[in-house]
Amino acid sequence: MIGYAPTLGLLSALFLSACVSLPEAEAPPERYVLTPIGLEEATTVPGRIEVASPVVPAGLASDRIAVMRGGRRLDHFAGARWAAPLPQLVRDFLITSVENRLGAAAWASSGAPARYRLVTAVRDFQAEYPQGSQAPPTVRMTLIAVLWDQSRGRVVLRQRFAASQQAEANRLEAVTAALEGLLQQASGAVLARTAHRLGGNA
Repeated sequence: MIGYAPTLGLLSALFLSACVSLPEAEAPPERYVLTPIGLEEATTVPGRIEVASPVVPAGLASDRIAVMRGGRRLDHFAGARWAAPLPQLVRDFLITSVENRLGAAAWASSGAPARYRLVTAVRDFQAEYPQGSQAPPTVRMTLIAVLWDQSRGRVVLRQRFAASQQAEANRLEAVTAALEGLLQQASGAVLARTAHRLGGNA
């Protein structure tokens, strides 16, 4: 005699499994960009400038937006990313800033040979919460820049820019805007010195 109980049990299991709701897909992360400095105080310098990809610590080298907790623990904001890994993002920011502020053709290291090479390192680019997680965080940025005259084999300028400021609010928009502002200040200072050293004309 053919038993039906196992068949009924199998059908019940299939029916129950079909009723189980699948987990909802996670929302895609919000993407943030860095706006290069504009044409204000623009000048023109001779020569072309090659922009190397910045040297960035491993903890900052991804597209995740970094936050330092407890003074030593590196973490990242959930649900948010930079538009590209930080080295690429800063490199593209610098290329456009050089073109806007110095009127010089600029490109990444894989491009055609240039007389000058801008080498940078980003040591800090994160938010910190010294007043607790509910208060607006402090953002910190450190940029080291070296301009190298490749035709003469010498350093034209070397500059270190380190700054911090409190974000306007405890929101990602305010955090990324504050980091962008510090990078714009640092780049503006570096490019102003570059224009002076290279004899830029307004």
